[in-house]
Amino acid sequence: MTAKTCIQYAQKEPRREGDGWFWCHFTSHPRTTRLYDNSLPVFEVRVTEDKGGDHWSWWDNKDGEFCFTSLHKSGVTICFPYAIEGYAEQGEGFLLKVRVEELRQL
Repeated sequence: MTAKTCIQYAQKEPRREGDGWFWCHFTSHPRTTRLYDNSLPVFEVRVTEDKGGDHWSWWDNKDGEFCFTSLHKSGVTICFPYAIEGYAEQGEGFLLKVRVEELRQL
C-alpha cells in the first residue's frame, strides 16, 4: 500500500518563544494561503502520510487529497462539528499523521 500524498501550500510562522518556526495556513491554492498573512512567504509543500510525522491531516476520500493539515490533532478534529469519528465511519475520509516537506518558495 502506497502512502497517501498531495501538494499543498503553507507558510512558516515564527514561534512565539523566538526559537524557530512551524508550518501553518495549509490550503490547496497559494492565493488562499497568502490571505492568512500577506507578510509571510508562501511555500509549495508535499504532505505525505507518515506514522512518524509531526503533523496531522484529514484525508478526504471524495477529493483524494489532504485538508485541515495542522501541527496539532485538535486543529484537525475541531473542523468536524459532529465528531470526526462519524465522518470516518461514513467513509468520507480519515485522520492521519503526516510529514510536511518543503518543495519551493513561491
